[in-house]
Amino acid sequence: MDCGYSVVAMLKCLRDPGRGDHGNQDARTQESDSLAAASERFQRTRHHGLAVTDAQGRLVGVLTVHDLDRVQSDPAAKALKVGDLCVRELLVTYPDESIGAALRRMSTRDVGRMPVVDRRDRTNLLGVLRRTDLVRAYDLALTRRTELRHRAHQVRLGASTGSELTIQEVTIDDGALCDRRKLRDVDWPVTAVIASVRRGHEVIVPRGETLLQAGDVLVVVTDGPIAATLEPFCKRQSPPEK
Repeated sequence: MDCGYSVVAMLKCLRDPGRGDHGNQDARTQESDSLAAASERFQRTRHHGLAVTDAQGRLVGVLTVHDLDRVQSDPAAKALKVGDLCVRELLVTYPDESIGAALRRMSTRDVGRMPVVDRRDRTNLLGVLRRTDLVRAYDLALTRRTELRHRAHQVRLGASTGSELTIQEVTIDDGALCDRRKLRDVDWPVTAVIASVRRGHEVIVPRGETLLQAGDVLVVVTDGPIAATLEPFCKRQSPPEK
């Protein structure tokens, strides 16, 4: 993948040509906006989370679709603003951080997005990193590689830390340890992050509640080789010989 492997490099690779910032302006809303305006933006962009800024454009919080759902039936919610509902204790990432490190933190907290901020000023919003961004980056890398050779089973990327970041596909066998189990109930290796689940023609951005099943193709990100590491979880184990 020729666009770099830090968070900011991946966002630059995925953004529209000529865009001046590292993130999508549609992925943010102001704390003074009404909940109705935020709801309309969610519907228009199909995002599930928005960065919240103040009148000066400084990051102050994150608003999710789940936050809106919690107050949907409350008549008093019509008077609320985005700033009244958003979460202000934020999990963030930085432009120079490796993709692998950012994804591991997202996976630990089971969140689908993180604001990208300046290390020197955490209110300076540079963009929003989403787990779907990794899926898109992987697809771009795979497409470019296919133009040069037949599709390979793995794409190795150099992480900004100097270690290898590996993206690999692993198919779940019928009867495997993770078959018919929720993602959160499997004791995955700490160095591996499940970036996406391919089920037929559908690409699923996984969460802790995602129920895995035989035939699913896991797109796994790690800092090193993972084939042997994940086999006990995804491959059906033969019974011991008597």
